[in-house]
Amino acid sequence: MRFLENFESWLRNEKKLKDTSISVKIGNIQRVVNLDIAYKFFKQENYPFGVKKYSVNKLLFRLLSKHPFKICFTFYIT
Repeated sequence: MRFLENFESWLRNEKKLKDTSISVKIGNIQRVVNLDIAYKFFKQENYPFGVKKYSVNKLLFRLLSKHPFKICFTFYIT
């Protein structure tokens, strides 16, 4: 979990990425971990995502609380 928090901080501070881009990158990591668990390369008890662990949804909630109209408009247009 510390790696994910440090990675998010690095993306935000060094790479200057916004919440949306960060959540996409973290979501990709989550998908890879899910595949690793499915193929038995990674143990379920070491899963870093979920309740009381690192959550991509926290990033999305932060994004929604900052720009609710921009997001609705973007989804409506595309």
